[in-house]
Amino acid sequence: MFLFHHIRKVVLLMECCILTGALKSQPYIDVVNTRYTASPDTRLIFPVSRPTALNYFNFSTTLPLFLKNKKDAIILSPYYEQWFSQIRGNDSLQSRHQGMILPVSLLYNIPSSRWGLLLTPIVRINSYDMGQLKKWQFGGALIGSCKTTNGVLTYKFGIYLNGEFFGLFVMPLLGIDWQINKKTNLFG
Repeated sequence: MFLFHHIRKVVLLMECCILTGALKSQPYIDVVNTRYTASPDTRLIFPVSRPTALNYFNFSTTLPLFLKNKKDAIILSPYYEQWFSQIRGNDSLQSRHQGMILPVSLLYNIPSSRWGLLLTPIVRINSYDMGQLKKWQFGGALIGSCKTTNGVLTYKFGIYLNGEFFGLFVMPLLGIDWQINKKTNLFG
């Protein structure tokens, strides 16, 4: 709880500094991102329930390292997350869980082609205490993209795999990126 108290102060200070200055950013990339969520006491809604707390903190960054041709890149996206949960009257549950995740992506545009590839291996470590028992997860994604001849529409497809705690998780991926005009882009 001590760590959350100080993290909350730092996040509030950062938000105040950011809101007072002019910001410039690249589209679609969060260079630095932080998030903190605190749940209200459930007794406010359900008077007969046990008081419960659920808080979440996340800090992440995205660092694109462009290769010599300025089209391809290696993208580092490390992040840290921490969950804090407490159900008063039930001390048998672990109250803090942490995760450190390192996705490393290779963005490669096939020369003289409308095709591109994004390969992302992901390593994750989960623990209720980083000095104690650790659980490793390995996964990744492979996404292919193909631009139409006029370049305003890109079709994307691929697969996401992850060694979840219940077993292998596989999810097919489909997407579209449409540059409607200079100011409007539709993607999903």
